[in-house]
Amino acid sequence: IGMPLGLWQCIPIINVAFTAHYNAPRFYFELHERSIPRYAKVVFSALGAALFFYFSVGICGYLSFGKDTKGDILENFKASYPLAVGARVALLVIVVGVFPKAHHAFRDGLIRLAYAGKENTDTVPFPRLLCMTILTLILCATVAVVCTQIEVVLAYKGAIFGSLMVYIYPPLMLVALREKSSSSSLSNSTTEEDDPGPPVGVSAESRARLLDADHAHHSSTVRAPSWEKSRVAAEEREAIFRSISTSPADPKGNDVAAFGAEDFGSAVTAIQATLGAMLRKPEHRRCAMMLIWGVGSGLLGVVITILNQAMLI
Repeated sequence: IGMPLGLWQCIPIINVAFTAHYNAPRFYFELHERSIPRYAKVVFSALGAALFFYFSVGICGYLSFGKDTKGDILENFKASYPLAVGARVALLVIVVGVFPKAHHAFRDGLIRLAYAGKENTDTVPFPRLLCMTILTLILCATVAVVCTQIEVVLAYKGAIFGSLMVYIYPPLMLVALREKSSSSSLSNSTTEEDDPGPPVGVSAESRARLLDADHAHHSSTVRAPSWEKSRVAAEEREAIFRSISTSPADPKGNDVAAFGAEDFGSAVTAIQATLGAMLRKPEHRRCAMMLIWGVGSGLLGVVITILNQAMLI
């Protein structure tokens, strides 16, 4: 495969290598003394270390075997080669350590879908949780046995799910949150403009007391002052992480209403509005570029993998 096609075939695998987004909220809340800057340092450090090791192994493997490098580079070595045996043992340890994290997110998502958001891994009855755990493990083991070419599995996984998790869902969620925040700010600004304020002619001390009382009375509608924006933004970001990672069930034990046809229609309308705002407004240009890249690279990755499997390229 020439360089352009080979590049597009590698991008989905790179997506898989750096995809941990489904566990990001859980990692954030497990972080000691968590904060957005501290979390960013952890993420950049972890991804930087992974990039160094991935790059080193990839370059060394290609320099060793050139165009004969296989999708699983361990297949280039003899089965009895000591270093290859050690690498296979290390790979086994990695899979055993990584699989539970991915499986937990997969199982939790299935439970939420099956029970329309009324249950999760913490609330579902244990017999049902056990049955779903066994079924998902059997499914994963079956796929692992049937699909012997790991590079093909990673290619499809990265092209479809990796593109969704890395390039498509994040910009959609960010633009939706920005639009919601913008609408709230506009509403608060209108409320402030309609407010006549304290009476004219009162003393400075009385005016300050009136302003404090008015602020306490309208604390839910008055916009935060400019010096407080950074703190409010940090609180909003943490609230987003908390809302993503918490259970959809009410804390008091009340069930959430099932996701019906009307909710689906509302979700479609919201996605359409988000896409329209992303493509129309200049402030969302970077998010739009990220989304377009995700869709394009994902489609190209799937097409090239299919053609490669069919031996047409």
